[in-house]
Amino acid sequence: MLYRSMFAFFLLLTVTPLCSADTLTLTTYYPSPSGDYQDLSVAGVITFPASGSTMSRAPRTVHSTDPRGGCPGALAANTDFWTMAFTLTRAGTVLISGDSIRNALGRADLILYVDGTMMMQTITNTGTTSDWVGGHVQWTGTLAAGAHNASMRSPQANIWGCGSSWSSMDAVIFEN
Repeated sequence: MLYRSMFAFFLLLTVTPLCSADTLTLTTYYPSPSGDYQDLSVAGVITFPASGSTMSRAPRTVHSTDPRGGCPGALAANTDFWTMAFTLTRAGTVLISGDSIRNALGRADLILYVDGTMMMQTITNTGTTSDWVGGHVQWTGTLAAGAHNASMRSPQANIWGCGSSWSSMDAVIFEN
C-alpha cells in the first residue's frame, strides 16, 4: 500500500506540470544545427510576441495577367489596364506588385491603384528613341476585411502591355 501511495505521488509530481503547460517557446537557428524543419502545424492563431501581431490563416497569393491583346494593348489614358480582385476575411497586410512593358518615345508613367486610390507610381524614359521598357510598381499596407481590387493605369494612351506574358499583378496576403 505504501508503494502504491508513493508511486501515485511520484506520478502526480511528474505528470501535472505537463498537463498545465499553456505556452510553448520554439527557438530555431539557421542553418538548423540538427536537421531541417519541414512542417509546423498550428490550430488557431499564431501570435508574434515582438510586434503583438497575429496571423489567423496561412499567407496566400493572388496572380493576375493582362487579358488584353495587342502589343501594345489599345487603351485610353487613365483607364484601368484590368482589375485584380481579392477578398480578405479579416483585416490584414497586403503586398501588391505590378509589372508591364511599354513601347513609346520618352517618358511614360505606370501607376498602381488599390480600391481606386493611387498608391504608387513609377516613371520610365527611353530618351529620344521609341523602345520596349519595363515598369514596376509595388505597395505594402493594411486593408480591412472585405472585397478589394488592384489595377494599373497610365496617363499615356495605347503604349502599355503586350498580353499575359508581359503584364501581371501579384498580391501576397497576410490576414490577422
